[in-house]
Amino acid sequence: MSGIRHLFVLGMHRSGTSALCEGLIRLGLHGLENLPGESANRWNPRGYFEEPELRACNDALLDAAKVRWYAPPVAGLPDVDIPEALRLRMKALLGQALPSPNAHVYKDPRLCLTLSRWLPLSPGPGVVVIWRHPNSVARSLQRRDEMPMAVGRILWEVYMRLALRYTARVPRILVAHGKLLVEPSTVFEYLEAWLRDHGALREAGRVGEASAAIDASLADLTEDDSGLSKSQQALLGELRVSRMEVPAQPLSQVDAQALLDIYAATCAESSISLKRSIRRLEDKCASLELEARSYRHIMNKPIVRAWQTVKRLFGAGRTKPEPEKMK
Repeated sequence: MSGIRHLFVLGMHRSGTSALCEGLIRLGLHGLENLPGESANRWNPRGYFEEPELRACNDALLDAAKVRWYAPPVAGLPDVDIPEALRLRMKALLGQALPSPNAHVYKDPRLCLTLSRWLPLSPGPGVVVIWRHPNSVARSLQRRDEMPMAVGRILWEVYMRLALRYTARVPRILVAHGKLLVEPSTVFEYLEAWLRDHGALREAGRVGEASAAIDASLADLTEDDSGLSKSQQALLGELRVSRMEVPAQPLSQVDAQALLDIYAATCAESSISLKRSIRRLEDKCASLELEARSYRHIMNKPIVRAWQTVKRLFGAGRTKPEPEKMK
C-alpha cells in the first residue's frame, strides 16, 4: 500500500494542534469528528479532536518509561519494552485507517515524545509539525497550569527538538501557528496539495470548509523573544524560515533536565497537582453536562416521543431508554 495512510499531527501543547486537526478532518482526512461542544472546555472552546485511545496509549508509553508529559527525558524516551497488550492496542488503533481511501489523522501533543514507538507499526506514516512561538506557549501553560515561564520554554524546546528528530526520515511538512490563524486558506491549500502528492487525500475542493475551523480571535499572536536561551533562539530561527533540521546550537540537557525534574517534584509535593486534578474534574463535569443536554435534546425529538407513546399503549415496558441505545 503506497502513500501516507497515517498522518500524525505533532506540536507542543497549546500550539494549535486541535485547530489544525479539525481543519484536516474538514479537508477530507479521517479522524475523530467532534460533535458541537464535545470535549470542549474553556481552554479549547471548539474541542480537542483527539482519539481517546491514542491519548491512553501515549499515557501508557510514558508510564512505562516512568515520565510525565510535563517532565519528559530531554534526550528522548529510554528504550523500554512495550507490554504486548499495549502493542496490540496501538496496532488496532492504526489498523482502523487502512481500509479508508484517505489517510487517518492522529493528534496528541504527546506524539512529540512517543512517535518513535508508533512509526515501526505504520506502513505509511506522514507528519504535519505545527510550531508556535515559545513565549506564547509558555504564557498559555502558565494560565492553564500555573507553570513557570522558564519551564514552559524548556518544554517547548524539548518537544520541538524531538519532533524534528523523530520525523527526519518520514514525509513531513511544517506549519506556522501564526500563519494558520492569519492565512488559513493559504495554509490549507498548501496542505491539500502536499497531501494529494503523497496519496493521503483523494479529492480536493474543501479548503474553504477547512479554513472555517480556524478562529484567530482565540489565540495570542504576539511574538516577544525575551527570556529565550541561545538554543531556543536558534531553534526558533530555524522554524521561522521553515527549516526542519535540528539546529547546531545544542540544548543544555543537564540544566534543562534538572529544571524539569525539580518542577515535577514540586508538582508532586505541592498543591499544583491537586489544582490540576480539580481542573480535570471540572472539565469532565462540563463534558458530562454537555452530554446530558444532548441526551435531553434527543429525548425531545418527535420520533422518540412517538415511540415512547407506542410503548406505553402496548405495554412494552416502563423503563427509560438507556443512553447507549439512543446513540
